Amino acid sequence: MLRILRNPQFPFMKYRLHWLAFSALLILAAVVAFFVRGGFNFGIDFAGGTQVAAKFREPMDIAKLRAILEAAGFKDTTIQHFDDPALNEFLIRVQNIEGREGETVSQLLGVLGRSLNAPPPESDLNLLGTKAVAEILSSGPSESPETVQSVAAAIAALKKDKGILASHADLKDIDGLSPAMFDTLKQKTAVGPYSVLSSESVGPKVGKDIQKKAVWAVLGSLAGMLVYIAFRFKHFSWGLGAIAAIFHDVLIILGFMLFTNRPLDLTGVAALLTLMGYSMNDTVIVFDRIRENMRLRKPGTLLEIMDRSINETLSRTIITSGTTWTVVACLFFLGGDVINNFAFILFWGILIGTYSSIYIASPLAWAFTRRAYDRTAKKK
Repeated sequence: MLRILRNPQFPFMKYRLHWLAFSALLILAAVVAFFVRGGFNFGIDFAGGTQVAAKFREPMDIAKLRAILEAAGFKDTTIQHFDDPALNEFLIRVQNIEGREGETVSQLLGVLGRSLNAPPPESDLNLLGTKAVAEILSSGPSESPETVQSVAAAIAALKKDKGILASHADLKDIDGLSPAMFDTLKQKTAVGPYSVLSSESVGPKVGKDIQKKAVWAVLGSLAGMLVYIAFRFKHFSWGLGAIAAIFHDVLIILGFMLFTNRPLDLTGVAALLTLMGYSMNDTVIVFDRIRENMRLRKPGTLLEIMDRSINETLSRTIITSGTTWTVVACLFFLGGDVINNFAFILFWGILIGTYSSIYIASPLAWAFTRRAYDRTAKKK
């Protein structure tokens, strides 16, 4: 096995109480942040609401957009850049209009259109779907249905590729678009100042149901891991130590999300479940080496055996965690806003999970098993 440290002998367990106290302070800070902020900033998946990804032809100011929407009565408006700010792409999240959840997207687009002097949605080429474009083309000079459908699909593909049409002139290179069809589009449509890249809406009841299922997914994962560790190491106490370490990781990461006011949604839950599996894997590696050294009955107390075991797996831990963390760091800093929350949780979670395998899981396992180990050692 590749080793980047030759015979390390760090006294990890000597400072276990200091690190346990540090972790307790972080968890306490997370609890305080929870009550100060009044709970988590749930994303649309959990809280319900509407999210629209929009691209604007001209640069837009986030504060101006928020003011426009809030003046129109939209609550809890969140706006952020979707990708590179130079692309003028934004994620817009708003609460659904009570009792009219299905109309929120159209209401939102109507407000944007009026504020930007955009043409009506039914004639805005940047907002029309393939079917609507085909109907407009069919109303002009006679063309075969196959040609109409082909041109309409080509226009949709062009909009998807460019994100937004700047003018009708963008259509001139489309195969099959005759001058007569082009004139029909120019007469019956206009090119608006923004386009919709995607939209989604979740009702409050659905959001609460998803929230419950996410909680059960996390709790079920923890229960399964507890049973697995207890069975593998034939000690329920080892399982408690490992699960306590995972609880520690999740609570601290949730605290980080509270401090930074990041939204908690299904993507965040997926990242937390990924982190739980990663942290458990690291803990199992350490526990396996501790168990092996306990069976070999090498001289020393249980604390000394744990120190030796952690040092023996340290090179593997640094290489595995370091390479994974490097990839996640690239996603966090370069991956864009869409996966930023997912990468944020793993970016900090890998560091905290590696730390907890050493300073949370191992000390707790020691506290739960030291008396039984000492009794067995005396009999030997």
